[in-house]
Amino acid sequence: MPPCAVHRSATPACSIEHGGVAPAGGAAGGAEICYADGPVAWCCRHDAFFPPSLSKDDFERLADFRYRLRLFLRFSEELAQNNGITPLQYQLLLQLRGYPGRNWATVAELAQRLQSHHHSVVGLVSRCEAQQLIVRNPGRGDRRCVEISLSSKGEELVQRLARAHRDELLALRQTSGGLSLDLLLQAAQSLVPG
Repeated sequence: MPPCAVHRSATPACSIEHGGVAPAGGAAGGAEICYADGPVAWCCRHDAFFPPSLSKDDFERLADFRYRLRLFLRFSEELAQNNGITPLQYQLLLQLRGYPGRNWATVAELAQRLQSHHHSVVGLVSRCEAQQLIVRNPGRGDRRCVEISLSSKGEELVQRLARAHRDELLALRQTSGGLSLDLLLQAAQSLVPG
C-alpha cells in the first residue's frame, strides 16, 4: 500500500486520530506512517485500521456518548454539592478510596490521579481536612512525605456517593440502549456487587 497523501509532505503527520508528527528518517527511523487503502487506513502508531473519515453514525454515537457523559457529570456535580462537598472533593475521596494497593496516597500521587497541579491538591487536601474527611500522617519510610487517608467520616461519605454513582451509571445504560455508554460502564463494572 502506498503512503497516504499526508505523509508525502516534508513533515509528515499521521492524520488518523493522534495527529502526531513523524520524525525524519521514514519508517525505519520510527515514523508514524498511515497507509490509505480504499475505505480504511492503517495507522502504525495505533496498530489498527481506521476509517479515513467519520460517518454520520460515528458522529451520532460520539455526540450521544458526550451527552450521556455530561448527564452523568452533572448528576455527580449536583450529588456532591447536595452532600456539602465540591465535585473535586468527591474526586479526591474517590481516588483515596480506590488507590491501587493501599488505603492512602501522597499529594503527588493524588495530583497525578486528579490531573491537577501539586499546589492545587495541597489546597484541596487542606479543605477536606478542615471538613474532617481525610487524615494526614507522616510518611512511614520518609517522614518528609505525607500519607493522606480517609477519615471514618470521609469513608462513609465516599461509600454513599460511589453507590449513587454506580446506580446512576446503570440507570443511564438502561435508558440509552447502552452502546454509547459501554466505555463508562467498563469502569463501573468493578463497583457492581458480586
